[in-house]
Amino acid sequence: AFGRGGYTITIETPDADHFPTVHRIVTNGFAPNNVENSFAYQNRQVISYVNLNVGSPFDFGLFGDESVSMGGKAQTDSYNSNLAPYEPGGTNGDVGTNSTEEGAISLDGNAIIGGDAIIGPGGDTTTGVTTGKNTIITGTKTAATAEKVLNPVEIPTNLIDQGNLVVEDQTILSLAGGTYLYSSFSISGQARVNFTGPATIYVTGAMSISGQGVVTSDDLPPNLLFYVSGEEANVAFTGQGKLYGAVYAPNAAISISGNGELFGGVAGKSIAFSGSGNSPFMVHYDEALQAGSAGVA
Repeated sequence: AFGRGGYTITIETPDADHFPTVHRIVTNGFAPNNVENSFAYQNRQVISYVNLNVGSPFDFGLFGDESVSMGGKAQTDSYNSNLAPYEPGGTNGDVGTNSTEEGAISLDGNAIIGGDAIIGPGGDTTTGVTTGKNTIITGTKTAATAEKVLNPVEIPTNLIDQGNLVVEDQTILSLAGGTYLYSSFSISGQARVNFTGPATIYVTGAMSISGQGVVTSDDLPPNLLFYVSGEEANVAFTGQGKLYGAVYAPNAAISISGNGELFGGVAGKSIAFSGSGNSPFMVHYDEALQAGSAGVA
């Protein structure tokens, strides 16, 4: 054991370009002083690595680990619900992927990204981001400095599985705020689910929202968070309704279609986003979602 002595701590980022969240912590302890040739000198060094990749899984308007495709009248923009209700024209509706393949982010039809298009580290944006003659990217096309880690969904062990939630026809279901676990989650027809308070929903299987969709407490996206854990699960948003909320489904193929509006953010394995009809399907990224990371391991 050390007697009187001291220690030094050095924190480094060994590869800031590729792994900016990985830090090396070097701790040196010494006794009885920091002079190597002193009587009974002792020294011990401990090196540890820490990945500070903690934070919100919702730091993009749309993020598909393997790909993002946008067609028809699909559009993104942004706002911050902590500051004000939605107003058109926000330019942080970024779209991202970890892929560097050709067409990792592809735009066709009249698709618009109201923000940046960001592909995986080392990717070539001239091939990784493909566009059509009527598509628009208001920001830049760039390659990320590090991959975005899509951590597994961590379901609280105290939750009881409520089974399959199926709300259809013209049914209106009201649920109190809280945390719920379902095997699957489906809303169709003219049905609607009203959450009367902030809610977090865990789904272990498929998820489908159409029709009148979901009513979120105070129309604030951070008040409704969906975490889909199922392997190869499908997640679908269709129709003309509005959804205020965010979806994190790291293993899911996510499809968004119709001419509705999603206020929040979406992250999954892949995203296929196609707007149709006379008006576009809009994803309004809520920058207020950057503050939270609950539900992710």
